[in-house]
Amino acid sequence: MLREKQKETIIEWLKQYCYGHKNAKHLRVIITCLNINERVFRSITSELKHDKFVASTTDLGYWWIMDPLIGDSEETRGEIEAVKRSWLDYKSRAMSMLTDCDKALKEWEDKARVATQGQMLLDLKGAQNG
Repeated sequence: MLREKQKETIIEWLKQYCYGHKNAKHLRVIITCLNINERVFRSITSELKHDKFVASTTDLGYWWIMDPLIGDSEETRGEIEAVKRSWLDYKSRAMSMLTDCDKALKEWEDKARVATQGQMLLDLKGAQNG
């Protein structure tokens, strides 16, 4: 129940003060104004990002995506480009995380292989001595 109330508060605040990329606000400003826990804010805005209501970039901050995006105005093109940049930023971080995961998996696979080979050598030596 509290989370739904916090979500509604975030939605209303973003719509009022962060409508469109030109009104984006940084995380510290938002959580200070809303007096909300950073982890809660990030969790809720993550949902809103996936539902394509909110966008964010490191340089601009968070904003409520303008809706509807109609016409070929400079404002519409700017908003679309900002949202695309947001998703490219998100994709870049995800790809970096996947690369880190691949490296970690390889390290642990190497450790498993070394451990298995070490055990095989111990078993072989034990059979020879037995």
